[in-house]
Formats: sequence, structure tokens, C-alpha cells
Amino acid sequence: MQVDDMASLPQDRNFHEFVQQLGEQDIAWYIKMQHMIDDTEPVHDLHEALAPMLPLMSVAEEGCGMSEEELKQVVDGTLQIMRDKLLELGIQGKFSEHYAGAINIYTQAHVRWFRFMSRHLNDTKQRCNHGNISEPVLACRKYLKLLMAALPAMPSRFISKERTFRGVAWVYPEPTRPLTAEYFYKGRRAYFFTMRSFSRNETEAQKFANEKGRDQAATMFHMGEGAVGYSISEFSAIPEEEEVLYPFLSEVEVEGVALDESDGRPLHHVHLRQVLRHRAQPVKAEEVEAFAARRTDLSLSDLAYFFRHGAPSPTTADKRAVASAELVNQAFDALVGAVEPQIRGKTALFLVGATGAGKSTLACWLGGSPVRIEYGSPANQAAGGEGSGSGGRLGGARARLCGPSVQRGPPRLCVALGGEEEFPIGQESTTSKTFLPKAKAMDIEGETVVLVDMPGFGDTAGIEIQIAVDLALRHLVNQAGESLVLALVDIASVAAERGAPLRTLLKKLLRHFPKTEKGFQFRVGVTKCDETFAANKEGEWMNSFVQVLDECCPGMADADDVVININRELYSQTISPSAFLSTWRRPEQGSQPVQSPLDSDCLDPNIELFAREFLHPGFHAFLLRSFIGDAAWQEKLGGESDDNDDALKRAKLYLEALDAYAKQMREASYALVHHQKLSIQRQVPAIDKLLDTKQPRLVLCFLDAEEEFLIEQQKLQLKNFLMIQVAIEDVRKRDSMTKGHVTELKTKADRVAEQLQAIASNHGYQDLAIMIGPDEGKNFMELPRNIGAATVSLNVLGAIALVLATAPGAAVAVPLWLTYSVWGGYTVTGLTTMWAKSQQRHSENVKDTLSQMLDALLQTIDALHSQKTRLDAEKERARKKRLVC
Repeated sequence: MQVDDMASLPQDRNFHEFVQQLGEQDIAWYIKMQHMIDDTEPVHDLHEALAPMLPLMSVAEEGCGMSEEELKQVVDGTLQIMRDKLLELGIQGKFSEHYAGAINIYTQAHVRWFRFMSRHLNDTKQRCNHGNISEPVLACRKYLKLLMAALPAMPSRFISKERTFRGVAWVYPEPTRPLTAEYFYKGRRAYFFTMRSFSRNETEAQKFANEKGRDQAATMFHMGEGAVGYSISEFSAIPEEEEVLYPFLSEVEVEGVALDESDGRPLHHVHLRQVLRHRAQPVKAEEVEAFAARRTDLSLSDLAYFFRHGAPSPTTADKRAVASAELVNQAFDALVGAVEPQIRGKTALFLVGATGAGKSTLACWLGGSPVRIEYGSPANQAAGGEGSGSGGRLGGARARLCGPSVQRGPPRLCVALGGEEEFPIGQESTTSKTFLPKAKAMDIEGETVVLVDMPGFGDTAGIEIQIAVDLALRHLVNQAGESLVLALVDIASVAAERGAPLRTLLKKLLRHFPKTEKGFQFRVGVTKCDETFAANKEGEWMNSFVQVLDECCPGMADADDVVININRELYSQTISPSAFLSTWRRPEQGSQPVQSPLDSDCLDPNIELFAREFLHPGFHAFLLRSFIGDAAWQEKLGGESDDNDDALKRAKLYLEALDAYAKQMREASYALVHHQKLSIQRQVPAIDKLLDTKQPRLVLCFLDAEEEFLIEQQKLQLKNFLMIQVAIEDVRKRDSMTKGHVTELKTKADRVAEQLQAIASNHGYQDLAIMIGPDEGKNFMELPRNIGAATVSLNVLGAIALVLATAPGAAVAVPLWLTYSVWGGYTVTGLTTMWAKSQQRHSENVKDTLSQMLDALLQTIDALHSQKTRLDAEKERARKKRLVC
């Protein structure tokens, strides 16, 4: 979507289809631009970045008549100004002058570098010819690469997360057709195909909206609070604009549109939110790609893309939910496939915990890799607070958490690895170095135990990956013959947010491994639990740790061998890995192996971030289109004809389709009752696979999505009924049927209306028309809003049959009179006029056909009601199960 430039809207096309196709074109261009940037070598010099643009700028209007040599002098001058600016700001040596120069170049007006780039990047006709990126766009890529590196390298004080504004002297999609609310429908996503500047000052943004006059219609974009941008005014050639820059290829989502005419001119306000990306993790991408090359039975391309680019593969709004479900499944397949063959039916020790807690370091030591301890210079030693240095027993784990003071500098554990790292160690606290779990078989007192190093909980990769890690851990634990669990906790987690991270981790562990009558099903290993890591906070943190432990896991701190001081084991070097592991077999231990199979709720409450994609109107539109699948019906009903008898034939074909639809509705209800299969899981294999996990939160997520879709189906049924009423009324006015036939039809229609009114009332609507009123957002399958008058035109893409809403479970699209494909210019009045000419012969046939349509609609309504009742029962069961878990 071009936010500033827009081609004229074709007059002969459905507007929603037009907007959808724009979105698909945007995605194709986004992918091409992403690949172009990825394939461009890093650039650190401003002259090198701008060199390909100079020949083109020197002959373009944006070059303002300057030669290549003069443009080079502009770059030299820019770098000198920025050197002085960095000195003034006190960040020389901390931020590159070439980065600062790249930002300044973007803002310059005496040479319009940005306008040159914007013109070519947004030229939808010329930027890509026959699949090849145009020469001017390619000339900009080095500068774009440099600027994209410069922004995140800015000191943190220049990062902006406040609300910002962008005024544009334009109305979308074009001034002659102001359809801003339809163009920027709620939930629509778009990309910035140039760097986009907003202002922190709404008054400054208003000046741009007024460029064509204060009386001219304009648009004001609002970027919501929390969006990550970069305040560039200190480096800008026009600092008074208070610019905040959002990077090239940023993704945004429309939250709403409002029209303000208080100043005597239309000002359209478009509210946006930034779709935040995660940091690209190329090491994980390469790891997944290498694994996929070995496991050709698994499709992992979307997962590799996610890690390489920090976001899911781009797709249209209607398919985002499906792509999200598929990403979870691909991540699950990779995680399980990496170690399942090695642990199936065997004893396995799972190392779990938050990212950065030290799982991989411990795994290397347990796997037999020697640990060398290096000490820095002696640190200032402190008593450490109550409990530190005493070594005395306070009861159970309380005493073992603390040890004697060590009069040395801060230690660093160095794992001596031979050859390839078996358990690669990351260097950051929020991102694992690798994604796939690692497994190694070990001999413990004659028994083979497989050590499994799982990915960290709470890795910053995203909600889909977090869900996949939880589901994979549950699956692997259930597949092992016997499962032992050691959860590592960084002692410093008690200091962050008053211990909130520690509480979150302990609650997560209890969801995964609930306490049984025999005790806890996991042990806790505390890392960095000594004064050389915690300094004088050691005692304070220890006490806080025990308090949180007592709060979340009562009795654990006093149980024998349930809480272990990991650092003491590693530092002391007095115990071997095998001796450490053998303690798991002591009969007096306070923990036990996992009692599998587990079926508790193991997912985090924040699954709502994942669930909301399935409530999006675009997902409902996708389901509708997937239901339309039977092309035979459309072929039978398609094609234009003046034959009066054809109208009746098509009506009878519609009746045949309705009969098939009613049958499938009954099958859908049967599937829900007897096989617990929702319609959305029957339509989307990725959802079916997720629901097979029987996780309560996932079940509720998709039950909510099914309920929302059911409501949309009911609304469309109401619309279809009003269409039938229109036809009956028109036939009556034209005396095209006998009065007896009309009376019979109206009596049956009244019965249908009563049932439909009950549906509307059940959803809190006073009247049918209110329920089928304009919805929030624009569904591409949405029908006209003005259905209801006998002579209203229904020129929806010019078609001959209205799509009857398919209820959940239906697999066939059911065309009514007005379809969304080939026909043009028909109205209800026009159709019934054709019928009227032959009504003297066909009154009985028409009556029978419309009567049977109403009968089929009654069956449909009944099936929808049954579906709703059963859906409510399923939701209640899922809620109870979650509460029990």
C-alpha cells in the first residue's frame, strides 16, 4: 500500500477486491525488497552508499542541476557538519559520522535525495519490469542498507516510543472518490516502502496536511504509542519538524479511521499501530535449514524465514491466522524431530528454564566436557547479608543455597569443548544461541540416560515459537520412557521486577509438571548463587528467592535434594557429573520422575496474542472463500442469458445447492458432537493439528474463533432471508403468482423471520436489520448494506447469485441469485421481472421453488442453532478443564 501515492481506482471493479489485490501486490514487492536488502553487502561509508545514485541524481530534477562532482562535495560537507554535531552531542566515537550523515542526507531539501528514492520505490508501474527491479531502485539499495543499519545503532536516548503524526494533503484512494474508511479498513496491514517520517508535534504534521490549502480534504496518520521509531531532529537539516523516522519495510496495522469536519473541511484520521518485529537470528535460520535438508519429510521453510527476518512470511490479512498456525506447527515439528528418536521409550533428563539461566553450560559439564574456572582480579568482598558465608543448615534447601565466601575475583566458567559444540552456549540473557534441542546419551551407574537441553522459556523469538516450545516439551516428556526434569533459575531473577520473572517461571513449571501426592515432579537448580556473581546482594537475593519459592511452591525449599546450588557443584570440582546425576536415583529424594502421560494446561496466559488473529474478519473471509470450493455450482449458475426459463432453472439449481448445504450442516453438527471436530479445523489442517494437542487454552482460542465465525454466518443468513423476502414481495406486486401461493409463501416466511429474530435477540439486537448493519472493518465477502427494499440494486461485482453463508462445517459454497463472479447489472427487480413474463405458466413452479428455499433456510437456521448450543457446551467443558489444570 502506498501511503502517499495512489494510482486511480478502476471504476469497473469491486472496491474490496481492488484493495485486496493492492495488498497482494504490496506483499510481492515487500518480499522482493527484503531479498534485495539481504543480498546487499553491509556498507559503512556514506560516499560508497551514495555512489550508485550520483549519475542518476545528476540528471534528475531532484539533483537540482548539480553535477556528480558537486553532489560529492555535498556529501563531504554533510560529513563535516555531522562530525561537529557528534562532538557537540558528546557521542563522537559512539556513533559513526557516516551513520549520522546518512540520516542528514535523508532530510536535505537543497538536494532531494529522499524524494528521488521515494519516487522510484513507490512507482508501481516502473519499479519492477518483468520481474526485474528497476535500475533507479537498485541504485538506492546501498544507501538504504546504510540507513537501516544507522537507525538501530543510534544511542538509546534517540529511540522514540511516543505517539507521532504524519499529515498528507491527499484523500484515499483518490480525492474524487474519498473512501478512506473502506481503503484503510480496521485490521489492514501495510508496509513502508521508503523510510517514513512522522512528527512528535501534531501542529507540524498539520502543516503538511495543509499544503494544498486549509480548505482542502486531507489525511492525518497517527502512529500509536509504543511504536519504535528514531528521533532524528538532532541530525536533521530541518530540526524544527521534530521528525521521528520509521525504518524501510516497517509493517503497520490500521486500528481505526475517523472523520473530522469541525474546521469546515474533511480531515480523515487514520490510526496505526506498528507490527513489531523480532531481531533476525540468522544462526537459528541456518540451523533450521540444515536440519530441514536432513529431514526432507518436514516442511520448515516458514520457520527458517521467521528466524532469518524476525517476522513471519508476509501474507494477506485473510491468511495471516493460518500462517501463524502453520508457523507453530513447523516449529513444533522441528523441535520434536530433532530429539524424539533418541529419547522415545528411554529415560531422559530434561534441562529447562528461562533463556540465559545456564542450561547449556550445565549440559556441557554433565556431558563430560571439562569446566575450567578463570578468575578476574579480586573484587571488593562484602558480607553478603544474612545467610551468606555461614554454610550452616537452615533446613532442606535453604542451607544449601549459600556457601562460604570466596576471596577471589569474579569467576567465569569456561567449558572445554572438543570439536563441534554439543550444547552451544549463548552469550545473551534473552536470546538462545540455537533453537533446536540437543540430546546426548550418558551412562549413569549402568543405566543409559539421555540428557536433553531444551530451548529457553521466554526466548524473544515470538509467541508462535513460545507456544511451539511448550507443546514440544509436553510431547517429548510424554514420549520418553521415564522423564526427569531439572529447571534452572538465575538467582538474579528475584531482583528483577520484585521477583516477577521467577514467579512466572515457577508457575509455568507447575503448569507443565503439576505437584502430585508424592511430591514435586521437577527439581530446581539455582545458578549464579554466590557472592562473586551477586556481590553484596547475595544474602538479600537468597532470602527473596526462598520467599518466592514458598509462595509459589510451598514446601519445596524444605524438601531434600529438590533445590540444588548449581554453581557450587561446578566451582567445587569435587563431584563428578555421573555422581551428580546419580542423586536422582536416591529413594529419599524429595522429587520424583514425571508421571506421564501429562495432560495439564502447559501454555502461557499470553496466548491471547496468538488467538486474536483467529478473530480477525479477514480470517472469516478466508473461511468463506474456502467454503466456496465446488466450482461446479458456479459453472452451472454462471454465464449470462436472456432466456426467461433460465432464471427458473438457476433458481432450481440454487435449491439443489441449498439441499446439499443443509445436508452438510447436519454432517457438521454430527462431527462436532461425535468427533469433537470444529468446522475451522475441518477446513484448516494446521488448526486441526494444534487442536489434536487438546491443550485447553488452544481449544478455547479456536472455540472463540468458531463462535465469531458462526455469528458472521448467522448475519449472512439474515441477509439471505431478506433477499428472499424481496423476491416474494416483488412477485406479489406484479401479480406473478396466485394470491394463494403468495399467502402460503408469506406464512412460511413469517416462521423463518421468527427464528431469525430469535437469533438476533440472542446476540443482543432488537431488530434483524440492526444485526446485519455495517460491521467494524471490511470483510471482502461482505454483502451490500442496503438490502431490504424491494427495488434496491444489488450490483455486487455484477453477479447473478448471492453467496449463501455457509455455516461452520460446510464444504461447499452455495450461490443464491447474485454471485460474486461474472454477471453484471442485475437487480432483484430485474430478475423477478424475467420471472413475471412467464408466471402465468410457472406460478406453481416458482412457488414451489421459493417455498423449498425457505424450507432449506429453516433447516439451515435449525442447524446453526444446534451448532451454537453444542459450541457453548464445548466452551464450558474447555473452561472447566483449564480451571482444573
